[in-house]
Amino acid sequence: MSRRVVVVGAGITGLTVAYRILRSPYASEVLVVETEREPGGVIRTVRVGDLDLEAGPDALLVRKPWALDLCYELGLEGDLMPQGATASQLLTPRGLLRVPPGRLGI
Repeated sequence: MSRRVVVVGAGITGLTVAYRILRSPYASEVLVVETEREPGGVIRTVRVGDLDLEAGPDALLVRKPWALDLCYELGLEGDLMPQGATASQLLTPRGLLRVPPGRLGI
């Protein structure tokens, strides 16, 4: 029996739920509703000058192996960046500050 499903929120959780439901035998139609202009929730890339800043979760795949599996399932493995590939920095009113290794789970 197929059903129509509404998922509230287009953050990483809502989008993952919608994807999983669509791949299940239980739903033929999924509607994702979001109040923001773009999907992604707290995950987003912000362009400041010539810098791309990633906002949202850090070290996602280290703590959540299922997230790495999902990236491979979606064909995103080419977009993954290994930890330590670049120095982690925080954008503050005083500019970019380097985060020491081992801080904030980065």
